[in-house]
Amino acid sequence: MNFFNKTAFLFLALLLPVSLVALPHSAIDAFFDTEGHVFQESIEFLAQRDIVNGYTNGNFEPDHPLNRAEMMKILMEYHAEISEDIPGYCFNDVKNEWYAPYVCQGKIQGVVEGYSDGSFSPEKEVNMPEALKMAFGSYGIQIETDDENWYE
Repeated sequence: MNFFNKTAFLFLALLLPVSLVALPHSAIDAFFDTEGHVFQESIEFLAQRDIVNGYTNGNFEPDHPLNRAEMMKILMEYHAEISEDIPGYCFNDVKNEWYAPYVCQGKIQGVVEGYSDGSFSPEKEVNMPEALKMAFGSYGIQIETDDENWYE
């Protein structure tokens, strides 16, 4: 069962103080598949600020799994101004793809550390412990962990 999907992330987005501000529904066109969704307002809030966008078919797919690269894009767009001067190649599997500036900015800011083999695994589905660690890190909250059971 996929526990952590876009909807679950958007639930976390509700924890962000600014997302509690009501968004006028006329601010943007709704995605075709978010009308009436429990997190429609949060999705629209983030979309209005160009933090999230949908697919070319006009859908957002709120229940689709979120990967690590998408998570970093959302967090970095929300919290930081991304410099175009940030080089890629910050992990052995992050070169110059669309997500490289977000992931590398996150590494610079200490939001992500990657895996012990030097990889980030951008296409890997993000799980709840990773997402929470990334989200806390994006607020500058560092969590003390041991290497073996960091998620505890």
